[in-house]
Amino acid sequence: MQLHSIEIKNFRKLKNCKIRFKDATFLIGPNNAGKSSVFAALNHLHKNTNTSREDYSKTFNPEDASYKYAEEIEMVAEYRDVPEEANNWIGFRGRVTKKAPPTPDETGYAITYKKIWSLNQSKPKVYLLEHERSRSEKYVNAKKIIDLKGDDFTEEFLKEHFDEQDLTKPLTGATAKTKILDLPQLWDIKSDEEASWVENPGGIPGNVLSRLPRVVIIPAESCISELTSNSGALFSLLTELFDQVRKKSNNYEQAQKLLNELANELNPNDSETDFGKLIQDLNGMAHNLFPDSSIHVSASLDQPEKSIKPVFSVEMESNVKTTVPYQGHGIIRATAFQLLRFANDFVNKSSDIPRSTIFCFEEPEIYLHPAAANQMRDALYDLAGANCQIVATTHSPFMVNLGTDRSISLTKFASDIDDFSTTQSFNLEKAFEELQNDERQNLKMLLKVDDYISRMFFAKKCIFVEGDTEEVVIRETIKRLSKEDKARVVGNCEFLRARGKAVLISIAKYLNALDINYIFMHDRDNGTEKAEAMNAPILQQTGEQRRIMIEECIEDILGYPAPKTEKPYKAHAHIQDEWGADFDSLPETWKSVFLRLCAPHLNHLIPAEKTKA
Repeated sequence: MQLHSIEIKNFRKLKNCKIRFKDATFLIGPNNAGKSSVFAALNHLHKNTNTSREDYSKTFNPEDASYKYAEEIEMVAEYRDVPEEANNWIGFRGRVTKKAPPTPDETGYAITYKKIWSLNQSKPKVYLLEHERSRSEKYVNAKKIIDLKGDDFTEEFLKEHFDEQDLTKPLTGATAKTKILDLPQLWDIKSDEEASWVENPGGIPGNVLSRLPRVVIIPAESCISELTSNSGALFSLLTELFDQVRKKSNNYEQAQKLLNELANELNPNDSETDFGKLIQDLNGMAHNLFPDSSIHVSASLDQPEKSIKPVFSVEMESNVKTTVPYQGHGIIRATAFQLLRFANDFVNKSSDIPRSTIFCFEEPEIYLHPAAANQMRDALYDLAGANCQIVATTHSPFMVNLGTDRSISLTKFASDIDDFSTTQSFNLEKAFEELQNDERQNLKMLLKVDDYISRMFFAKKCIFVEGDTEEVVIRETIKRLSKEDKARVVGNCEFLRARGKAVLISIAKYLNALDINYIFMHDRDNGTEKAEAMNAPILQQTGEQRRIMIEECIEDILGYPAPKTEKPYKAHAHIQDEWGADFDSLPETWKSVFLRLCAPHLNHLIPAEKTKA
């Protein structure tokens, strides 16, 4: 089971956003664009938490300098690839819907639920998308809870599910009304009819929530609290692991017997025990002050899961063993992730039905040495898959590995005129599928050999050139811009190498499908048959506005013969010998090409007569 999508309305800066998830999902965009709020939303969806007033989207009213808050926050989460047997899980029957057409590697079944928080209500309303249901003919005459006893429901199960004292209560009463919805064999489901939202006053049933993916957030800070706090992610997973271990432990059974004996020693009515003597003395003091008063104390140790709590101590060692706060931020975050990963795998191995985990990682690259960042990236993609999803915010194109075999979702955040978040999701798989076989191979090669290609998602405009020589010329050109103009180019444009003219066709189709703003610069190659034949197919994909064709090559524009070897080096040497220190000293033809590549960010440098023309 995997999280497929989430729709968020009126939560902080996320006024109206939808995000799709894959094995690995990356949230990119500038600071303060709302990326981290997605993690907070996922946390609210999967836990019994409430929102604060400042979580509601707000708009500023300049007339009285006040803010108007949205009245409701709404979140809708859809989970797909739900196993078919989930129809027989407690709490799932009728709530499993069919998605058509399913992808080849998915079951086609889904669970969808919604939470709505209101400013004037203390708790959120919870809705599940459900099919209409009716009582199974086998149980149509059942009146009381105990009437369900039989092949499907043992008396022990009914006692556990409803509480022993409620077995004689009616099925239509308040005690049973909600709980009977969880029993799969009790209902016939009209799965051929459209599902509708059904409110669950008690919140999403615990047995449903326990099967949905758990959410683990690794924050941008050093993760000290995640490793050391009782409420941290590591302790939560270790406690869950402890719960599984003790269920199968003979020592745990012995502990229960010893707890029962300890409870006898804490019997307040036994004057032979120290505890009983203490209570008698306390009551004697109370009677002296208030003759009719007394103190009643009892000790309950019959629930060992409440009485026996593990205490975990976490230390770390790099060059020296210390408590966690004395280690470096990078090693703390990396260790936190690896420990959480290990604990998650161990818990799932011990479980009859493995539970998926969504690891939400804020900027996994920070605090890490480049080599460690490389290992972290590989670890993220290795972990992503059937029982684990990775969701990461990042400012590093290096973390987005377009050459991986894992499915990737990429959502770009920005801010609109009202400072609310806007999102643009890139359908990478669909864009790739639209390419022909040879085009796919060209693009695959580029994505695998060039980690920098992912930069195209982080820029406002992508400028592709053929190879190294063009890149050298562009870098030297940027050096000669004024400080302000250099900032405009670097902040808005990304220059990338296609590593060959033939690849430009594949890249153009890919960028068109992703709706990315781009422009190409390539040689005409007049007289070179195979290279010249590429010109028309490139133009067909780009159109005139997104292509600059140089006649015949970059060396012609710079004013020297094209060498047969060491082209980048000789371009650099020519520039050092012939160019001045500022942009105005550059060859006019090249300046015109460069300004067009960077348009509209350097349009103020275009001479007035050319602008009019």
